Amino acid sequence: MVVSAIASTPQIAKAWRFVRERFRSYQTELKSRGIKRARARRDAGRERQDIVTLVKRQLTREIAEGHFTASREAVKREVERRVKERMILSRVRWVSKLPILV
Repeated sequence: MVVSAIASTPQIAKAWRFVRERFRSYQTELKSRGIKRARARRDAGRERQDIVTLVKRQLTREIAEGHFTASREAVKREVERRVKERMILSRVRWVSKLPILV
């Protein structure tokens, strides 16, 4: 009996590692959704050009920090994608019910 308990210990540890990792990824996902919803509430009164300016500033900061590395065309596509996402989220009344765009 002791031998079987010792043999299953690595499997138990592996299972708990999976549970912890899944929990952390889920919490990270919830946090990012909350951040997007809060940003959408702040963007509700802003014009599209204001949002474009904010997105460009945010992307410039990410490029300077090395978090976003891509070509000029990719940066333009990313700006358009983020602006579209923020416009949709900020104009929808029930933001929490809308699935977050990726």
